[in-house]
Amino acid sequence: MAKRTLTPAWFTEPGSANALWNVTRAIHLLETRLRSERASLDTWLRRLLLRTTWEASHSGPTQLPALRQMCASTHTRVLDLERELAQARVQLRALGGREGQA
Repeated sequence: MAKRTLTPAWFTEPGSANALWNVTRAIHLLETRLRSERASLDTWLRRLLLRTTWEASHSGPTQLPALRQMCASTHTRVLDLERELAQARVQLRALGGREGQA
C-alpha cells in the first residue's frame, strides 16, 4: 500500500513547481493581453458608432465595412484569449494551484 502524504502532488513531484510557475505566468500574461484587446474592441466599437452617426448625415464614401471588419477581428481575438485563459486556469487547477495566485 502506498504511503499517503499531506502535501499536494504538485509540491512533491520534481519539476512541478516550475510548471506551476509557468502556468501562473501564462495566466497573468493572458489577462494582460485580454484587458488590452478589450480596450481595443471598445475603441473600435466607439469609432464605428461615431462613424455610423456621421455618415447618416453626410454623403460620400463609406468606411463602415472596414470598421465592422476591425470590430469583428478584434472580437475574435478577445474570444480566443478568453478560451486560452479558461484552459490555462483549468491547467492551474490540475496542478494543484489556486486560481487566485495569478
